[in-house]
Amino acid sequence: STLAPAWVLLDETTLEVDEQGYYTETHRVAIRLRINAGRSYAQGVVSYNGKSDKVQSVGAWLIRKGKIVQDKTGSDWADREAGSTGSIIDEMRKREIDLREFAVGEDVFGYETRIRGPLLVAQVSGGFGYEIPVLEGSIRLTLPVGFSAEAHMQGYRPLVASDIPGRRTWVWT
Repeated sequence: STLAPAWVLLDETTLEVDEQGYYTETHRVAIRLRINAGRSYAQGVVSYNGKSDKVQSVGAWLIRKGKIVQDKTGSDWADREAGSTGSIIDEMRKREIDLREFAVGEDVFGYETRIRGPLLVAQVSGGFGYEIPVLEGSIRLTLPVGFSAEAHMQGYRPLVASDIPGRRTWVWT
């Protein structure tokens, strides 16, 4: 039998909305590259609206035998157009990091991104799933008093949110 070349140890998205309708989204990913073929997963990306969002921070790390061998932040990430040039409402962009050439089997690749911007529409989306096994994945939504959430899930087995009482927070795992 063939084994997966990598495992997603963690895929965690936290979305916090403030009283003015601005959101802060933090995305953390850690991937264990099991064999050299897993190097293809040593890449990170964050998409954002170039007209209204601000990328607050980006960072990526390659860890080998417990030591950081690559540490890439800020200007190390490439900023690219994501296909909506000239749009009136938004201009989708993405920041990317690619550490495949430095990675070897048994490394852990991780990245964290943080963006902030106005909710232009009262809708947020998130997704689960990779083509490799995921050990832990979650999406956490925190809203201020006066805001509400109505979840619409699609997929083979739609997830159910767990509501954290008194916190206005929902978590899908």
